[in-house]
Amino acid sequence: MFFLNIIVCQNNFPIVLIHGFMGWGSNEMGDYNYWGGKNNYVKMLQNEGFSVIEVSVGPISSNWERAIEVYYQLKG
Repeated sequence: MFFLNIIVCQNNFPIVLIHGFMGWGSNEMGDYNYWGGKNNYVKMLQNEGFSVIEVSVGPISSNWERAIEVYYQLKG
């Protein structure tokens, strides 16, 4: 007999996506998405009920600058 373990999310924290070196944010490369290429993984996750935040930072910024940009985009 097999038992299926179902993991239920215990929080409602958003998923924060931050692109890597030489990456880009939404609407910066036309219809081509950083997260999924021709597919749009952000929309797919949102359609499944997840709260997704896609952050766009400088593509060649230092880690320090990227961290500051992310902070201010998330916290305002």
